[in-house]
Amino acid sequence: MDDRAKHERCVDEWLARQPRGDSEVAVEQFNEASAALWECSSETLGDVTVAAIAERVLLVSTERFPVLAPLAVLPSRGIQAPEDLVSEDTRSEQRLAAGLRFVLIETLSVLGNLTGGILNQELHATFDPPRVRTPRSDGAGKRRRKPGAKRTAANKKSRRRS
Repeated sequence: MDDRAKHERCVDEWLARQPRGDSEVAVEQFNEASAALWECSSETLGDVTVAAIAERVLLVSTERFPVLAPLAVLPSRGIQAPEDLVSEDTRSEQRLAAGLRFVLIETLSVLGNLTGGILNQELHATFDPPRVRTPRSDGAGKRRRKPGAKRTAANKKSRRRS
């Protein structure tokens, strides 16, 4: 199996674990996943490099999925979708879901190609339940560290914002 297919499988398995039917929650989960990818990759590549990669991914993604035009690259958060991105149009929601999936896969692909696949396993691990926000019954989520992970200054700051 080639790397792109592995990235697709990783994202599709993660998407299958997400609740269906609420596009606003899907956008929030996308934002959390993108932030987790940023955090993981910037440790090795640095914020400037990861920002350039994110801008490239965003350019390719918006050309293919114009519905993604409102997305932006935010420092320390990666590619983020605004909360008001969701529309009432079902076709737009389907395109939005396909577009957000594409962004995640494209991000994994570009990062994987750039690093010769060295980060693939770690990047895929960001989609494991402990790393990405998991939904609670009230629609909110809580981001959890991997078991045994040390709490860094960045984690503490992120935790205070939650």
